[in-house]
Parts: sequence; structure tokens; C-alpha cells
Amino acid sequence: GLPANETTEAKEQVNSFFEAEVKSNFARLERLCNQLDTYLKKGYALEILAVGEASPLASADYNNRLVARRISSVANQLKAWNNGELSQYFDNGQLILSGQMKIMDGEGERVQVKLSDRRQSEFSPDVSKMRKVTIEGVKRQKPKV
Repeated sequence: GLPANETTEAKEQVNSFFEAEVKSNFARLERLCNQLDTYLKKGYALEILAVGEASPLASADYNNRLVARRISSVANQLKAWNNGELSQYFDNGQLILSGQMKIMDGEGERVQVKLSDRRQSEFSPDVSKMRKVTIEGVKRQKPKV
């Protein structure tokens, strides 16, 4: 294991990650759901464009399955929002979530993904911030009159 001071620091980093990143991004997702609901109730058809990130440490096949699972988790979260309010729009095709994969490379990030340092490249909070699905945009199609 880690020395005591590194263990304490690692715990603090993980707690900080959940407090600063996870909670704030969940609030952003909540705002998105409210906006989606408003447009869908007006009859708009919407396509959410999502990008799932994966590590270069794994195979392409594994990463494709992982990103599909991450994007599916976002779809499930959207479907469950507000007691299933958005689910009907997925079911009738008015709301679509489409995704693509991006291999994270650490460029422009505070941490570099390195094959030689698996602990920092797989488990650090900084790398966890890179493992995500990002909503890149929403395409709107006006309601048919």
C-alpha cells in the first residue's frame, strides 16, 4: 500500500473529486434535463450528441464496449429523470442519444496517461476526471405543424 501521508492525500483527492466534480456535473445534468423537457413538451425532436472518453491503456474493442456502456448509463439516467418524464420521448423517437468514442490522451490535462505508471494512469482522481461522457450539443428539429 501507500505510505500514511500518501494515503491521506489520496483520500482527500477522491473526496474533493466527488464534491467538486461529480456533484456540480450532476447539477448541470439536472439543468439539461429541465431544458430537454421544455423543448420536448413543445413538440421538438432532439438529438443529444455525446462523446465518451476511454483510456489508451485498453484495447479498441474493450474501449468501444466501455464507451457504449457509459453512454447507455447516461441514457438510463435521462430516462429515469423526474420519475421517468423523459422516457416516453426516447420510446417514441422524439429524443435520441447518439454517441462516439474519444481516446483520452492527457493532452492539456494535469496528468499524462503513461503505460509505465498504471496507478496514476488508471486510478488517480485526475484521470477519473477524464473518464466521462460529455454532452457536446443538442440538435433540434422544429415541431411539425
